[in-house]
Amino acid sequence: MGKKADTRDVLIFFIMATVLAGMIFLIYNQLMAARAAYGSLAAEQAALSRDRDRLDQLVWLKNRAGEMKERVARFDHMMPREPEEHSLLDDVRAAANSCGAQLAQIRLEERVSGQGYVEMPFKATFEGRYHNLASLLEEIKKGPRAVRIDEVKMGKGQRDLPYIRMEITASAFYASGRGTPDRDKPGT
Repeated sequence: MGKKADTRDVLIFFIMATVLAGMIFLIYNQLMAARAAYGSLAAEQAALSRDRDRLDQLVWLKNRAGEMKERVARFDHMMPREPEEHSLLDDVRAAANSCGAQLAQIRLEERVSGQGYVEMPFKATFEGRYHNLASLLEEIKKGPRAVRIDEVKMGKGQRDLPYIRMEITASAFYASGRGTPDRDKPGT
């Protein structure tokens, strides 16, 4: 019986070794699967974080949509797509009236095409007190329409001092792209 017991012990040892090796193999596979799952989890968390950041940006933009529309409308008025001479004249008249100056004359000059815009030069003559005319220049500069003041000449007005005459050479602008330069010239 000694041989049978030895064979049985060897058989039990091999079975236990095989079960133990199988368990070690299964534990190793589970650890590798857990490591891969943690790696996927970290990647998903990073993607979720990026998506949350993007969502926050989109919500911020949505909340500012009204402000952006207002800015676009203000820009469209500053740099309209058409010449809108009447709007320019109204803006200059309103600036003169708000500053206590009198608009004596305004004359549009020949337009100059630029890259993406058209320049509308004009000359305007005003009369008023010095501080009214200085305020008028500031009002035109800050006004609703994009205007560049190129030259300012002051001299004696038609009335006696303290009234003086001011002539400005300036340019207003509008976006080009909807018309041809020939169509945009005065008198055509």
